[in-house]
Amino acid sequence: DQDAVAMRRYGIFRRITGAMYKQFQWNVHWIEGQKYFPAGVPKGGIHVRTVDYHQANPWACLWLYLSLENECFAYMELAPDPKQWTTLAVCKEMVERSTDYKFAFNLMDPLANETQSNTNKTVFDDFNLHFREMKRAGMGEGGHWEPWDTKGRTGQDRVRERLINSAICGRPFNNLQKKDGKEVRLPTLWIFSDCKEMAGSLKNWRQEQWASKDMEMTRDAKDKPEQKWSHFNRALEAALKDVRFRGQPHEYQSGWDRPAKQYAFQGRH
Repeated sequence: DQDAVAMRRYGIFRRITGAMYKQFQWNVHWIEGQKYFPAGVPKGGIHVRTVDYHQANPWACLWLYLSLENECFAYMELAPDPKQWTTLAVCKEMVERSTDYKFAFNLMDPLANETQSNTNKTVFDDFNLHFREMKRAGMGEGGHWEPWDTKGRTGQDRVRERLINSAICGRPFNNLQKKDGKEVRLPTLWIFSDCKEMAGSLKNWRQEQWASKDMEMTRDAKDKPEQKWSHFNRALEAALKDVRFRGQPHEYQSGWDRPAKQYAFQGRH
């Protein structure tokens, strides 16, 4: 971890206590998308869009791609401010950015299911209506939006697992590794350099801290993450915890551990 290196080598002390994803490393997980996908992100595999909705704070809109080799890439993001963007404008921007890609599913924060007093509709209603109408008009491939699961910490476990495995593999397309004497595809996570908000969120998200040093010394650590930097992380976790995003009941079953040549993407190299 770069913070640990700074403290040990140079005596530069940084706040790392309580980091939610201390496994994240800029020089490992943050990659140049064009280097690995010169022809663009493949249309095969699984594509997913997620939106962390807020009434006042900027939304976190995230595009994810899961390859058949079980490598996850966060390749596009959008952070529209609801005070400056209308729901229709956000939908249009997302449709334009999504071009003709097809998405296996689309998830949004369940808070978007609250009825709006001025329209008597929910944000889910608006999104599904706008995406459907734009598809009819020849814009994009549509997509049905549904609330994500807010229970448990499975999503966080999935993110940590993939961050750890990415550090083991060192680079994308290198996740065929030995595990217990058997070659398996390790599930990994990579963040395109265009996704600065996503990468910064992984690096900076932390547990809530007590207001004073005395309170930190005399009380148990807070078992609650900060709201700041949480939005893109929630959008990422929502997809990773969804069983449809894995494609197999478990990453190490036969669907993932076949030779890589069977899953090679045309034009990838």
